[in-house]
Amino acid sequence: MDCKLIHAYQAASPGSRAFQTRLIELIAVAIHQIAVQIFKLDTGLHKDDGIASWTPPKENTMFWRRNPNGPPPTLFRHRFYRDYDQYPEGVADGVGYWAEARILGGVALFDRRKPESVPSIGLEHLPSIDPDAIYFHSNRKRVTYRIYGLLDSQKQQLLDFLLSEETPPASCPLPILGDDDNRQRVDPEEPIVDTGIYRDEWERKPPPRDKPDGRVRGVKDGLNYPTMDDWKASRSRGFDKKEEMYRHLEEDSDP
Repeated sequence: MDCKLIHAYQAASPGSRAFQTRLIELIAVAIHQIAVQIFKLDTGLHKDDGIASWTPPKENTMFWRRNPNGPPPTLFRHRFYRDYDQYPEGVADGVGYWAEARILGGVALFDRRKPESVPSIGLEHLPSIDPDAIYFHSNRKRVTYRIYGLLDSQKQQLLDFLLSEETPPASCPLPILGDDDNRQRVDPEEPIVDTGIYRDEWERKPPPRDKPDGRVRGVKDGLNYPTMDDWKASRSRGFDKKEEMYRHLEEDSDP
């Protein structure tokens, strides 16, 4: 467990917004670490029945196009948290992020920006700086792929559950999922060093320059873009990235 996080939790006044935010972060990290340790035990129930080791035939072109280096090292994965080579616990950390998303509703992220931070060009759309804001990054069907800020009501539901004196609590709000009411959105295609919305600095690499950017599609997706202005702005950022890619390709090809 991160000592800085524990100290921040202990230093916050009970009941304050800072206390509530750090409590939720502690829970998310605990879920993550428990999943890491369970995975490292290597006591899977399907080790000998081929489920985890099955490899599709070469004729399955879609699979091999998506996985040119072979099958993924685990079935428990979040599509945006697979940078195993830079995770302290490797693949096990990827499983930890997956567990957070399945239990809580999304990987728990936070606003790490400094009060004096100025958004990068093109990212003026980002929500106002709020050190006590909580964001989730889901990986489910019929839930946005984008990072979304929790509503005050959702945060309160989670806190009521965590702080309930009943055993077990009368009701469980989990998983908490974003919908059309969660209007604060952040594009996961943007580097975390630019958005400032993350938990661990090593959790997501910037997308490769040559990776297709789904934001440039010409049809508005109501699931991921609640408003037309949001869609247009996100699409514009996608085209900016595309132009940047072409510019770098031209520079690399110059003699």
